[in-house]
Amino acid sequence: MPGKANSLRDKLEDNQLDLSLLQLTEVPVQEISELPKGTQLDLSNNLLTWLPDSFSTLNHLVQLDLSKNQLEFLPEYFGELKSLRHLDLYNNQLTDVPVSFCNLKNLKWLDLKNNPLKESLAKAAGPCITSSDCNNCAKKVVQLMQSLQDKQDKERQQQLIHEQKLAEKRRLAEEAERA
Repeated sequence: MPGKANSLRDKLEDNQLDLSLLQLTEVPVQEISELPKGTQLDLSNNLLTWLPDSFSTLNHLVQLDLSKNQLEFLPEYFGELKSLRHLDLYNNQLTDVPVSFCNLKNLKWLDLKNNPLKESLAKAAGPCITSSDCNNCAKKVVQLMQSLQDKQDKERQQQLIHEQKLAEKRRLAEEAERA
């Protein structure tokens, strides 16, 4: 789609790509990835309900505005956007964020207001009225996701140990049967 990439190129200015207010229902990830690496992407005020898994390939982004859409969830690998420092998710339909959010260690500003968030996430996110609030939101949400990641890792490790013990019991039972 060379025509689409060229029209996007026209919207790229000073490392900023403004795709707001275009009534987009899908993110043109392929076309965006073909552009010179803009670090700011504005997708606000569109009709987005989902982001493709390939969205996480836009890992050069430093600032991302997804506010005022209808996003219900973010891709599992959203945390691959490790350069992200500023993320606006204001006024969507998000109830949760993926655990991979724990990888967003550079995130300094996050707005999750006006989303039907789960209670634990809403508590961590806080009000985000001032810049300081949004800074705290970023820190606390990343920490919350890190603790969930740690818990999942521990549960997986315990499950693996349990499976190894069962396999060892089966092996010993088979050896006893043969003897």
